[in-house]
Amino acid sequence: MDKYLHRYYCGLSYNIINNLGSAAFTFKQKGSSNITWETNINFNTGAEFELLNNRINGTVDFFYRKTKNMLFSISVPPSIGYASYYDNVGDMRNEGIEINLNADLIRTKDFAWLFNVNTTTIKNKILSLPSDKKTTIIDGHGGYTFDDSHFVSKYKFFLGEGLPIYSWYLPKYAGVNNEGLSMWYKNTSGAGRTTTTTYSEADSYLCGSAIPDLYGGFGTTFTYKGFDFSANFNYQIGGKAYDYGYSTIMAAPSEAYGGAFHKDLLKSWSSDNKKSNIPRFQYGDTYQNARSDRFLTNASFLNIQNVNLGYAIPTSMLGKSGISYLGSTER
Repeated sequence: MDKYLHRYYCGLSYNIINNLGSAAFTFKQKGSSNITWETNINFNTGAEFELLNNRINGTVDFFYRKTKNMLFSISVPPSIGYASYYDNVGDMRNEGIEINLNADLIRTKDFAWLFNVNTTTIKNKILSLPSDKKTTIIDGHGGYTFDDSHFVSKYKFFLGEGLPIYSWYLPKYAGVNNEGLSMWYKNTSGAGRTTTTTYSEADSYLCGSAIPDLYGGFGTTFTYKGFDFSANFNYQIGGKAYDYGYSTIMAAPSEAYGGAFHKDLLKSWSSDNKKSNIPRFQYGDTYQNARSDRFLTNASFLNIQNVNLGYAIPTSMLGKSGISYLGSTER
């Protein structure tokens, strides 16, 4: 997460643009005369181990990092000329465990099978925020909302004390009504949580965190009489991601543009399909794919990083060619 935090804007910044063939400046970022460096307190401890004459070995490490005077984005109304600015907003903690394991599973004269795996757990928490930044109380957590500027304010988070740094803050989708219209939840005085078909009336709620519970990688290697095969993978377990691509192709058609549609639209609500949770496919419905937790998805994944197959040519067959190894890699 550090790449989002270590950006220091101490003065005004502008973009240089082409204005009818002449250079021009447009306002980009508000500066801050009071901004200071972040302070990090780090603690790490660990242990190394080996078993079965080093056939199995690895490390276990615990890490703790406290960030004080954390730099983060403060969203403001775009009508004032810019969307956000950076400021020192509070203290944050990261802690977790890293495990690395290497195993020599099989080793004979001609054949060997090696395996390795690493995994990291991380717990992130906002420890404190200045009083002037706690403009909203959500489920007992004081903090403020902000848009992720990397995605042109499509995604909204809540930065609150006692919560992970990237806590989703979105309207909650409530399915469709008996006419096939999208519904969202809202808080109604005296009635608690009710539903509405008017998107502007929908309230936002905490909808989980974008930070994974576990991430890492693993790989294996086989060798046999000069041939070798290896494969490496990386993975993530937990965390929530906003599937903006899916939400885009779940939109209703309009005059503004044409485009692709997802096959799930074939399951939309209709008079013959009233149990569907997908709103009716209605021309010009600008809220059919409105931003909500409907498009939050489990961010767990397993990815093939690379696959390699090779052969070490015996030197007796090469002569003076200088070639010693042939292989191919697929990603």
